[in-house]
Amino acid sequence: MGTGIAIVANRTAKLPVAIYDSNPVSLRKSKEFVADWLKKEQGKNRITVEETHEFNSRISFIEDINQFKERDVDFVVEVKTALS
Repeated sequence: MGTGIAIVANRTAKLPVAIYDSNPVSLRKSKEFVADWLKKEQGKNRITVEETHEFNSRISFIEDINQFKERDVDFVVEVKTALS
């Protein structure tokens, strides 16, 4: 869910976004999801190569929550998943 929100904020509003997850596997999956989504959008001619580069310039993936101290952040979305 958080990855989808980041995609919409980046693609629609052209906002820089950072995706953080304390679980490296989840963060990798988020990164892969974004890459796959971009590839599919290009394949459907919904996004150009140039727009993909612009999109990628506005997104980052953060492994250490302390990295947010180095950023000017206006808005944070926290997504919690249910533990099984």
